[in-house]
Amino acid sequence: MHEEQFSDWFLGKDHFDLDYTRHEDHQLAKARDEIEAMRAAREKDLQEFAKKQAEMEATLRDHREEQRVEQERIRLEQEERMKREQERMRVEHEERMQQEQERMRKEQERLRAEISKELEKKMSSVMEKKMSDMSKRLFSQFGGSKR
Repeated sequence: MHEEQFSDWFLGKDHFDLDYTRHEDHQLAKARDEIEAMRAAREKDLQEFAKKQAEMEATLRDHREEQRVEQERIRLEQEERMKREQERMRVEHEERMQQEQERMRKEQERLRAEISKELEKKMSSVMEKKMSDMSKRLFSQFGGSKR
């Protein structure tokens, strides 16, 4: 052995140790790269998760807003339907009241006509009786004494 080789061997600096050290350095660098790649992948996954979560929250907000709008539309439709129904019932009631008033007016006219006829008959009967009584009195006073 040469003196230099001997001192390297004696100090433990043979080629095997240098190769092993380089191999360890390479393994450490490779492990650091893998850790960095895993960290980057995890960061990317977290960003994607945050993005998807934000999208889901936006979708949920949109859905809630759509539900609110739909509920408001339904409420307005029901309100409008109730107004139309109330108006229909008011018109029907008014028509029934007008029909009833017309029926009552006709009934009053009929009763007035009937009462007028009855009064006429009674007055006519009373007048006939008075005329008859008057005729009898006049006849008895003036006509009956000439016999």
